[in-house]
Amino acid sequence: MNKTRLSQNLSFRIASQSGKAYLRRVLPYRAYSGECEGIVVTFIDVTQLRESQELFQLLVDASAQIVWVTDASGIVTEDSPSWRAFTGQTYEEWIGDGWQAAIHPHDLPGLLEHWQAAVSTGEQMHHEYRLRHHQGGYRWTQVRAVAQRCVDGSVHRWVGMNIDIDDRKRAEKELEKAKIRLDLSFEASEMAPWSWDIPTGEVVSNENLNRLFGFAPTQSITTKEFFERIDEADRERVLASVERSVEGGDVFEEEYAVNRVDGQRRWMRARGQTQKNSEGEVEGFFGVVSDITERREREQDLVDREAHLRRVINNQLGLVGVIDCNGNLVEVDDRSLEIARTTRKEVIGKHFADAPWWSYDPNVARQMREAMQRAFDGEVVRFDVSLFAHGDEGVMIDFMIAPIMNSAGEVEYLIPSGVDIRDRYRAEQRLVENERRVSMALQAGEMAAWEWTPEKSFWEPKLFELLGLSPDSTPSPELFFSVVHPEDLPLLQQHWLEAIEGTRDYEIQFRIVRPNGLVRWISAVGIITRDDDGKVTAIHGLNWDITDQKEYEIRLEASEERLRLALSAAELSLWQWDVDTDLWFWFDDRFEDDELATSVPLGSLADFLERIHADDRAEVEASIRSALENSEPFRSEYRVYSDGEFRWVLSLAHLSLEDEMSPLQMVGVEVDITERKNSELILKLNEERLRLAGEASGFGSFHLDVLKRETHWSSEVRRILGYGDTEILSDSFDDVPQFIHPEDREAYAAAIHQALTDSRHPRGDLEHRVIRPDGDVRYVRTNWLSMWNESVDGPKVEQVIGTMLDITRQRDNERKLELARQQAEVANESKSAFVANMSHEIRTPMTSILGYAELIQSRITDPEAREYLQTIRRNGDYLLEIINDILDLSKIEAGKLKSIQRNSIPPGSWKTCGASWKCVLRRKI
Repeated sequence: MNKTRLSQNLSFRIASQSGKAYLRRVLPYRAYSGECEGIVVTFIDVTQLRESQELFQLLVDASAQIVWVTDASGIVTEDSPSWRAFTGQTYEEWIGDGWQAAIHPHDLPGLLEHWQAAVSTGEQMHHEYRLRHHQGGYRWTQVRAVAQRCVDGSVHRWVGMNIDIDDRKRAEKELEKAKIRLDLSFEASEMAPWSWDIPTGEVVSNENLNRLFGFAPTQSITTKEFFERIDEADRERVLASVERSVEGGDVFEEEYAVNRVDGQRRWMRARGQTQKNSEGEVEGFFGVVSDITERREREQDLVDREAHLRRVINNQLGLVGVIDCNGNLVEVDDRSLEIARTTRKEVIGKHFADAPWWSYDPNVARQMREAMQRAFDGEVVRFDVSLFAHGDEGVMIDFMIAPIMNSAGEVEYLIPSGVDIRDRYRAEQRLVENERRVSMALQAGEMAAWEWTPEKSFWEPKLFELLGLSPDSTPSPELFFSVVHPEDLPLLQQHWLEAIEGTRDYEIQFRIVRPNGLVRWISAVGIITRDDDGKVTAIHGLNWDITDQKEYEIRLEASEERLRLALSAAELSLWQWDVDTDLWFWFDDRFEDDELATSVPLGSLADFLERIHADDRAEVEASIRSALENSEPFRSEYRVYSDGEFRWVLSLAHLSLEDEMSPLQMVGVEVDITERKNSELILKLNEERLRLAGEASGFGSFHLDVLKRETHWSSEVRRILGYGDTEILSDSFDDVPQFIHPEDREAYAAAIHQALTDSRHPRGDLEHRVIRPDGDVRYVRTNWLSMWNESVDGPKVEQVIGTMLDITRQRDNERKLELARQQAEVANESKSAFVANMSHEIRTPMTSILGYAELIQSRITDPEAREYLQTIRRNGDYLLEIINDILDLSKIEAGKLKSIQRNSIPPGSWKTCGASWKCVLRRKI
C-alpha cells in the first residue's frame, strides 16, 4: 500500500449484501516516532441516515414540479433537471442567471425584486409568476424558497420549489368574471341583496341596494336611515313583519313604498330570512329586494281601468257586457243582473246565448247565436229584441253586438249592448248630467284657479303651492314665467301673448322648475272674456299637476316600444290545431302595418310531428296527448328542422273548449331558443371542466360571500372533509366550522379574521388539522385571497376565494423523518460518550504504567533491561497517541477539533517497531 495513502484518513460509503449501508473509515497506525506502522479500519452503520435522505428527496419530488438550489448569493451553481424538463432549457441556458430567460417578461422585474429582497434579508420568499413551458406558452407557477443555514446562522445556500398553479389562476379569473356577471344581473334586473347584522344593527350595503333606495353608491346605510326611507303608511307593518321573522324564524316577505330624497316614490318587494348561530340566537338577517314600481303601476292601472269599465258599464241604460272569443260572458252590468234576478256567478263564464235574458225562448236564443257568429266574422250586428225581465212580459231593447279586433285583425272580444227604447230620452238626459258631473269633478280635483286682467293677476293659494313659491309673492305673468322650464318658456310665452291678444284659446302643457330644483309637468287651460268690441278683458283659468300622467305616458311608450321590439326580435311563430278535424295551421306573424296574418295549412298532427327531430318526437307527442286528456296547457322544448339545420324552440299552447270536457282546438306559439340552449351547454361544459380540474389536482375550493354571509364549498373540499354534497359544513357564517381540530381553531379564527380585516395582505395560507365525521384527523393546507372594494369608510372585503389541499401524507413523512433524525442523534451521542469514557478508562492505568516504567528505569543499570523499559515507554506513548486520536474523532463529530500540524511519521517510530518485534522473537525463542 502506498505510504502516502497510508498517511491520510480515508472514508468510503459501502453497502452490504443485507442491504444496510456503512461508512468505512481507514486511519493510519503510527508509532511513537510518528511513522505509520499500520492502519485502523472502522465501520459505522448509516442505513437510517441514507433512508432519511432518500425519503426527504422523495418528499421534495412529490410536493413540487420543480426543485432547484442556489448559493448564498442567489446564483444558480447546481443543475436542476426538473427545471430544465419543465422549461426545455439546456444546462448551459439554465446555469448562473440564464434561468431568467424562461420567466415571462412582464413578471421578471417583480420576481427579481422579491428574490433580491429575500437574499438580502434571509427570509422565505413566496411569489407567483408565469414560467415558459417546454410545449410552448407560459404557465403560472407558485415559487417558495427557503435558506439553508450554517451552524453560525449564516446562509449556506437556497433551496426552492415551484408548483404549477396555472389551472387555479384560470379558475380564479373565471370566478372573477362570474362575479361581474352576477353584479350586472342584479343591476339589470333592478334587484339588490341586503343583509342586516342584528347584534350591531348595521346594514351591509352595496351599490345596487343604495341605488334602489336613493343613497350614494358608496354610502354606508344605517338601520335607521334604511327604515326612514320606507313610507310612513308601510313602515309599522314592515317593522312588525321583521320582528315576527326575527322572533319566530318566519320568512320575511313584504311589499312597501320607498320615498327617495329626489322626490321619487318607488315600490319595493323584499324577501329574506334570519341566520342563527349554534345556540339558536339570531345573528343576521339577509335577503333580496327588487324594484316593482312598474309592476305596481301596471296593476294599479289595470285596477283603475277595470273599475272605470265597471262604472261605465253600470252607468249604461241597458244591457252591456263583454264576450270572449269562445262566446262566454266575462263581464256584464249590475242592472241587467237585477232585471233577470240572477247573479254574476250564474252567468259569468257561461255561453252568452244560454243566459237567462234569451234562454226563455229557443227562437230568441237561436237568433242570438246567429248574431254572435256574424259578429265573430267581423260584422257589427244591430236589431231590436225583447229582453227577459223577472215579473214582467219583457222589455224591448235596441240591441247591438260589435266585434273588438286585436293588432292582428282577429276578433278578440264581442261587446253586446242593449238600450230600452222607451227610456232613451231619459237615458240621454242622465248621460248629459253624468258627463257634466264628471267634468266638474275633473276640474275640481287638485287644481289651482287663477284670474288675469290687464291691471292685475289673482292666484289661489293652491297655485303658489303648485309652483313652489311663497304665498307672500306678488302674482304676475312674469313671476309665473320665472319658474317655467327654459326649454318650454318660448312656446308658453307665445301662447300667452296670442291668448291675451284674443287670437287663440289658452290651453297648453309645459314644465316648471321649482326653487328646490324639482321639475314638474303642468297643464293649463283658460277661458277668455271679451268686451263688446272683442277685446280681451280677463282670462280665468286652471292649472294642475300632470307629472304622474306624463311619467306614466313616457313609461307606457317605452314599455310599448320594448314589447314591440321584443316581439319583433323573438320572431314568434303561431300555430293552431283543430282536434276534431286533425288539421294543423301555421300562421306567418311577420307582416307589416295592419296586414292580417295569413294561415298556412301544414297538414295533420302527424305532419307537424314529422318536422320535429326524431329524438324529441315521442316526448312532444306524449305532451300534446297529456294536455288533451287533462285539459291543461301544453309546454315543451324540442328541435325542428329549419333552413337546412335543426334549431331549438319553446312551444306553449292552450286549449279552446266547446264545453268543460271536450277540447276543440289547441292554439300555440313557438319561440326560437337555440342561442339559450347553446349558452346553457357552454356553461355546463365550463362548470364540468372546472370541477374536473379541481379533482385532478387534488385541490378543493371554497367561496366566502361576505355580502350575503354565505359560504360555498366545492365537491372536492367535501370529499377531503368526508362530507356529502348536501350535508351542512358550518352552522353559521361567523363561526369556526365544526370540522376544525380543537387545537387549531384559534389559529383558524385568526387567519379568517386577517382575511376579512387586513386589506394590506389579501393573500394568506394556513396548515391545520380537520376532523372528518368518521373521526379521522387529516392535515390540510388552506390558501385564500380576499377581494376588497374601496368605499367612503375605506376598503371593505366582499368576497374570499380559497383552496384546500390534503397534506396528511406529507406531514406523516415529515414526522417519520424527524423521528429518524432524533434516533440517529441519540445513537451518535451514546457512541461519543462510550468513546470518551473508554479513552479515559485506558488513559488512567496507562499513565501509571508509564510512570512506574520510568521509575524502574532509573534503578536498573543493565543496558538490555533499560532497552526493554524504553520500548515499553515508547509503545505506551504510542498507545496514548491512539487514545488521543480516538478522542479527536469525538471532537470532530462534536465540531470542536482544532487543527494541529504534526509529522506524518513521528521520529523513532521505526526503531520502536523494531524493538517490539525483537521482544516478540525472544519470547518465542
